[in-house]
Amino acid sequence: MLSIDAIERRHSTRLFSKKKVSNEKLNKFIFAASLAPSSHNKQPWFFQKVINKEYIDKIADLNEKNKWVRTCENMIAIWSGEKELSDNDLLSLGAAIENLLLEATANEVQSCWIGGVQKKEVAKILKGKDVEYELIALIALGYEKIKLQPKMKKNIEELII
Repeated sequence: MLSIDAIERRHSTRLFSKKKVSNEKLNKFIFAASLAPSSHNKQPWFFQKVINKEYIDKIADLNEKNKWVRTCENMIAIWSGEKELSDNDLLSLGAAIENLLLEATANEVQSCWIGGVQKKEVAKILKGKDVEYELIALIALGYEKIKLQPKMKKNIEELII
C-alpha cells in the first residue's frame, strides 16, 4: 500500500473483533514508530506491547468514556524516559505515534489513539508501581468488527491560508 493510501484510509476504530494482532505485526508497527524523525536524534520513546486482556479491561474501567477499549485485544503503550519533555520531544513522539498508526493501517489493522487516559493509574496497571518512564499515549489495535468509512475531512482550500 502506498503511504497516501494508508493516510487516506486511517481512521479511529472503537469496535474491534476478538481476533488478536500477531506479535510479528506489533513488532512491525513498533519498528515503523522507531523510524520517526526526532529532535537531535534523541529518540525519546519506549514501547510496550499490552496483550494481557485483564490489563486492557482495567484500563477501560478507569474512564467511563473509554469502556469501548474492552473490545480491543491489543494495545501499544508509548513511554518516554525523559524527565522533562520539550516541545520538540513531544513533536518527535507524535511523529512516532503517527508512523505506528499508518503502519497498522497499511497492514489492515485498525487503531485508535486513546484519549482521557489517567496516566498514573495506567502506569500502575502496566508496571505494577511508579516507574521512571512517563506514559505518553495508548494505542488500541485490532481488526474492525464493523467496517466503517473514514470521516470526511476539510477540503484542502479551507486549510490553506
